Amino acid sequence: MPTRRKYHLIFDKGGKEEPLRVSFSPWVLWIILSLFLSFIGYALFSIFRGIPYEVNKKLLIKLKQENKILASKYKEIKLTLDSLRNIFENLSKEDIKLRVLVGIEPVPKDIREFGTGGGIKKDVTIEKLRKIKSPRVKDIKVIKEELARLKNAARFQRESFEKLKNFIKEKEYILDRTPSIPPCKGVLLSGFGYRIDPFTKMIKMHEGIDIGGPIGTPIVSTADGIVSYTGVQQGYGLCVKINHGSGIETFYAHLSAILVKPGQPIRRGQVIGLLGNTGRSTGPHLHYEVRIGGKAVNPMYFMIESPVIVD
Repeated sequence: MPTRRKYHLIFDKGGKEEPLRVSFSPWVLWIILSLFLSFIGYALFSIFRGIPYEVNKKLLIKLKQENKILASKYKEIKLTLDSLRNIFENLSKEDIKLRVLVGIEPVPKDIREFGTGGGIKKDVTIEKLRKIKSPRVKDIKVIKEELARLKNAARFQRESFEKLKNFIKEKEYILDRTPSIPPCKGVLLSGFGYRIDPFTKMIKMHEGIDIGGPIGTPIVSTADGIVSYTGVQQGYGLCVKINHGSGIETFYAHLSAILVKPGQPIRRGQVIGLLGNTGRSTGPHLHYEVRIGGKAVNPMYFMIESPVIVD
């Protein structure tokens, strides 16, 4: 019967002592080797398992820091949005005041709010945050809804101010072309209406007013417009006619000189001629008429100040 193989370990103690001899079977060696390899494997497993943990731990710390910063930024954005909302509310109040001042009906509150309201479209980012149950879903949704409202409010206000601007420009255009000042300095000699004609001694309609003054007194246009006629008319001598648009015309007669030409644009207060005594006249004066749609109206209705005697 063959003998089993054995392994021997000899430890030399040195000196004269007998060396220490340890004998063991192969299966013992395998057990020792297996335990050693298991230890090495466990150690390596622990090391490699700890690496992701450390990485995740660092990542978690970083994410917490970023989240803290984002939370701070969210507060800043929220404050900015609140400030913008207050600005738009003040603009809305000013818009109402301006509309009242210029005579435009203010937009009703329900229509104004309807124009700046409305929900937001489905957002992919919000849906992703909702799936991972992020606490930032509500914050992001609030910001997007507020931004949508402010965007609509800005568009509504821009359109409203544009309408106001155009309306004021139109009003300004009309006002600039509406006679509103005396055509010259002097004294009112004769008013608008029926009177005894100084030449025929008969009652006749006087379709303007007469303002007396020294020959050469500057005559000015009473509103913006375009010169439609210059020349001599029977009974009126040298005269100028200005078209102010919207069917409004002014007529200046008995001039001693004409200083403008037909087709020339004229501004309110611009000198167009000099007071004179041409045509059928009893003395130096200006005959001034205002016509609307071809019909003579009382020029005094269009004067902020009446003609007065001046030094």
